Amino acid sequence: HGMDTPAARKASAKAMYLTIALFAFILLSPGFGAHHRGQIIMHVCFTAILLAALWALDQSWRRVVATIAGLPWIATFWIDMFFAVSAWVYLLGTVSMVVFFIFLIEQMIRSIVDRSRVTQDTIYQAVSAYLMLGVMWMGFYLIVYRVNPEAFSVAGTPGLGSADAAWKHLLYLSYATLTTLGYGDITPVAPMARALAMVEATVGPLYLAVLLARLVGRFSRQEIEEEIEEEINEKFEEASQA
Repeated sequence: HGMDTPAARKASAKAMYLTIALFAFILLSPGFGAHHRGQIIMHVCFTAILLAALWALDQSWRRVVATIAGLPWIATFWIDMFFAVSAWVYLLGTVSMVVFFIFLIEQMIRSIVDRSRVTQDTIYQAVSAYLMLGVMWMGFYLIVYRVNPEAFSVAGTPGLGSADAAWKHLLYLSYATLTTLGYGDITPVAPMARALAMVEATVGPLYLAVLLARLVGRFSRQEIEEEIEEEINEKFEEASQA
């Protein structure tokens, strides 16, 4: 079918590494916390996601924009680990993270929609975009939490404990909301937190429904086109041998 080219394999590998970095971030999130080792794990995961995302983008101008958006985020968090930055600087770093993921998700979805064929690269991009929605909404929740530490509650108790532990709590809340799992052990209390949770709970299923429908429809059409092409080639070979 002519799609297993070195360029196609390289594109697939780029998107695959981003997907792996995002899953690693989720799986290692229980280790995030106030202790120094937990902070290092979190920042290494964030840096890996940034580097994998930059590599996955297919044009230099996109990499430049993503770097400008994401560099303040990474720099702020690493600096804060050794020299405590002010609350407002940390808040700006979190905003930078959200802007980075908004841009990256938009670029991923645009790439998926513009593709005429479904490839491994397309599948990895679709999975990465979905996982990044969860991380992006965690960023939104963190901004609300930084402004109002009692915007969320754990088991009915206002607040999320330490500021460092808030990361893993809000990441858990984000994916529980995105997938409409909703255990209810961590809940949004403030009006803005609830509004964000409602939007995320709507976006998660909507993303899966719309994107999966588009990918399945495109893949079905792709199979039909390949079958027609094979039949034409077979008839052409039969005619040339006659």
